[in-house]
Amino acid sequence: MLERVAGRISPRRAYVGNEFCQSLIPAPEHLSRICRTLWKSGVNITFLTPPVTDEGLDRLRILFTWLVRQKHAVEVVFNDWGTLELLHQEFEKLDPVRGRLLNKILRDPRVTPLYNSPTAPDGIRAALQPGSLDTPFLRRLLSRYRVRSVESDVLALGPDADFRRLSFAVSFYFPYGFVTTGRQCMMGSLRLKNGGRFQPGLSCQRECRLYLTEHRFSGTTLETKGTAFYQRGNTFFYCPPPDVLDSFLERAEKNGVSRVVYEPGLPM
Repeated sequence: MLERVAGRISPRRAYVGNEFCQSLIPAPEHLSRICRTLWKSGVNITFLTPPVTDEGLDRLRILFTWLVRQKHAVEVVFNDWGTLELLHQEFEKLDPVRGRLLNKILRDPRVTPLYNSPTAPDGIRAALQPGSLDTPFLRRLLSRYRVRSVESDVLALGPDADFRRLSFAVSFYFPYGFVTTGRQCMMGSLRLKNGGRFQPGLSCQRECRLYLTEHRFSGTTLETKGTAFYQRGNTFFYCPPPDVLDSFLERAEKNGVSRVVYEPGLPM
């Protein structure tokens, strides 16, 4: 789909890090090795960060300190308002980008096709659009914190959508979206006995890098029966239908999409 619409693609930017789980924040030596390899190849870097606790914020501070010492501009995707405050107060050289976890839209693939039906009321269809991007409060907030870009999952955009009228750029991840995420990790509990599962503060062995589960919507008369979604670590993901992906790409430039972030696999 990408090559048909955009031709041969030569990546200009790499996304490094993880936006869903604090346990997957990279170690400093790992991040530095990846960044130096990418910069040597002439590729820009966007650093992904997840929702964090105070301990996670301290780990990010170490990585941000290293990044600002380099001779390269770096974007940082924040999915936690505390991370944005840290960037604003201590790391003005880094460019903050609002992550998709802070974009509150309807995501459940079991019902989104019904909400996007041509016969659905306008108010229902509006639930699938990027959450509150044109509100004065959000514009003021992003301006105050120097945020010039926000990110989202692929949406079934209407023909009249035009992000160029906004005061910030809008990027989209392709093709995978996330349904929901949280602190608890089912994968990390599978090795434990029943009484010890799903407890806060479990040690992480990065089981999400080895295993995923596929779920299908059944036992219903809805048209979306059989819809598949996938769990990896602490997050559920989905892939929109091919017609939605194709329509999105065809309209992306006209709709004012500033960037498409290609995910070769589930982003964990």
